Amino acid sequence: MGVLCQQLHSQYQEYRSQPVSSTVFRRQAPFPRLTLCPGSPLRDTVILQEAETLLVNGNVTLDQFYNISTLQMLESGSSGPNWHNRIRMESGVPAEGTVPGTSRLGTWGARYYLTVSLFGRKVHPMRCLTFEASEYLRARGENSLELELVLATTPVFTESKGTAYRLFVHGNEEPNVGDLVAQEIGPHVPKTLVQELGAGQTAAMRVTARLFSLINLRRRPCGEEPGYSETQCLKECLWRRLAANISCRLPHMVGAGVYLPDMSGPLNHLPLCARPVQMETASLINLRRRPCRTDPGYSETQCLKECLWRRLAANISCRLPHMVGAGVYLPDMSGPLDHLPLCARPVQMETARSGSPIRFCKRQAC
Repeated sequence: MGVLCQQLHSQYQEYRSQPVSSTVFRRQAPFPRLTLCPGSPLRDTVILQEAETLLVNGNVTLDQFYNISTLQMLESGSSGPNWHNRIRMESGVPAEGTVPGTSRLGTWGARYYLTVSLFGRKVHPMRCLTFEASEYLRARGENSLELELVLATTPVFTESKGTAYRLFVHGNEEPNVGDLVAQEIGPHVPKTLVQELGAGQTAAMRVTARLFSLINLRRRPCGEEPGYSETQCLKECLWRRLAANISCRLPHMVGAGVYLPDMSGPLNHLPLCARPVQMETASLINLRRRPCRTDPGYSETQCLKECLWRRLAANISCRLPHMVGAGVYLPDMSGPLDHLPLCARPVQMETARSGSPIRFCKRQAC
């Protein structure tokens, strides 16, 4: 009996101490991505007018027009120690590669963006390069390393205040390179860390990558593609509203992480736009590309909600009663998903609640 009491006392003491069994998993943070954009769009009016003439006459397609009317970095000769347009790893065993191009360090992928001018009055296509680190560089990134980026500057790339390039540093998410601005969709637009590089200047940055704990939210079904984020969500929402007016897609409307010559994205069911009719139509809408609803209450919040509803509806093939337009109240339930039937219990509602086929967003901001 005494032994039993001693064991019970020992068990009780252990219970009171509230022991916790913890398992720690360590994962390496993703290697930062670098997106390099010209400091200025193409300003040669002769080239622009010739490109528009070719487009109007049907001699080039719209994606070819983007190719002609955007500045493009070219590989420089890799002879000699001081050749330009290169990326070099200084730490340990030196390695280097061309910009653009593919090397042991990684690949520079080109992509079109439709950016807004500083004062929000004009939009213009721009071609930027995003650096995707190789497995070799990711492995070296477990410790501190130094990367050197040497770029040739030309007058056509340099804007009036002397900025030749803009270097955006981000993770796997979609960067905001100036194609989302506060004066269009609100003050809380996601921003991307950017460093302006002036002609003839040297800039140094110290970047530390950390992997934060991400939260699963049962109402945030984000896309499976890498890099999906709030920025990409806002872009796709704006693209859909523009496409609803012009019934076509523009070459910059692609999915996260999609680079040239691939142009796949959320509007693949629409044909590429052709000038002059459709492109002229786009130019007459708010800031030439932002056709938001005229109903009261439409905002960035509503835009994000509709984006999330579409991704949820893609999994359950029906709409829930809260998926209505801005300013719509009971008994009216009209909204952006009117083409879908209302969900029915128990199958579809249970599916929506249990989340079994829905991939919940792993970020607090979808």
